Amino acid sequence: MFYFTTKAIDSVCESPKDYIYGSSAFTRHRKWGFEDYTIQIIFNKRKTIRNNIDTHLKYCTSDIDSYRKQSFSEQRVNIMPAVFKQISLNYLNNIGYFDLNKYNPFFRTFYGFRLFEGDGSRFTLYNKPQTLEEFGFPEGYDRLPKVSFCGIVDVLNDFLIDGIMGERGIGEMTLIHQNMQNVKDLIEPTESIFTFDRGFVALELICRLISINTYFVIRLRKNSYKEERKNIETDDSPISIPLTKNRLKIFKDLELKEQFQDVDELNLRIMTIELEKENSKTGKTEIEIETLLTNLPPEIISKEDIGEIYDARWGIECTYKTLKQRLQIENYTAYNNRNTTRHILHISNLQHILLLQNILKYDN
Repeated sequence: MFYFTTKAIDSVCESPKDYIYGSSAFTRHRKWGFEDYTIQIIFNKRKTIRNNIDTHLKYCTSDIDSYRKQSFSEQRVNIMPAVFKQISLNYLNNIGYFDLNKYNPFFRTFYGFRLFEGDGSRFTLYNKPQTLEEFGFPEGYDRLPKVSFCGIVDVLNDFLIDGIMGERGIGEMTLIHQNMQNVKDLIEPTESIFTFDRGFVALELICRLISINTYFVIRLRKNSYKEERKNIETDDSPISIPLTKNRLKIFKDLELKEQFQDVDELNLRIMTIELEKENSKTGKTEIEIETLLTNLPPEIISKEDIGEIYDARWGIECTYKTLKQRLQIENYTAYNNRNTTRHILHISNLQHILLLQNILKYDN
């Protein structure tokens, strides 16, 4: 039991110097070493620090009967958040998720494609001076501070592949570009389909997806690419979107901008589909007409299948709901004025909590 998880943790704890801040942390002989801290943070019950320490002493450490809360708090801020991301990726690798050349019935696909959804959520932080300062809020801010979190989730298998927490004023569009950069080497682009809601219709994101040679499905706003849509007469049609100088001018990634400098237009596919939606007031199911933009050729994926692909994107909404309501991700165990603690608590915890959900699937 927990073989894959233990192996994932052991592999990063073999080289702790790669995941700690400062040259003196974890070098002296201490009651708890780097691996103890890592395991405790991953498996803590999200209660008080004292309770979490006592639980670890009871079940994971046989030769120590006490440990000071202050010592624990001082040491854990030296752990880089990268260690938890690496454990999560190691775990997925151990269960064969990244072995794309080998068929594995554990992992669901859609006609051989893995379905990824990119989306964000607003996370509420503690209103404490240290937290406000770290996340860019003004001194004396009198409301609950909220920041954006953006992630890429395999919606058929409930795996969080990447997650990033922003500071105040950093929007989801900025974060999703970082997400895509982080995952592009972890996936097989031509066997992946990314779906996005209408908040992610910007041409720069579309160009980024095209640049890594992957497929996408994006729901459009009513006013998105209105000029290009004027002459569309069928519910499944080719569409050309000019890459004008004005459109390229607002690209933030200069390398991506240069890559598409000589591209005159993007030749894509646009369609209208019917989506069922429950009316929150009446509880009745209603039909909504939505417009989707994609680069999936009709000979590969039909219009009906694209409707199913987009419908599957709600898996990420369920992921965020689970994190906030059942796992209480916003019930942070500490607040500290060091960026390391901020990332450990607000980025990595989310990743390894999802990791624990997956353990229940594959390690039992």
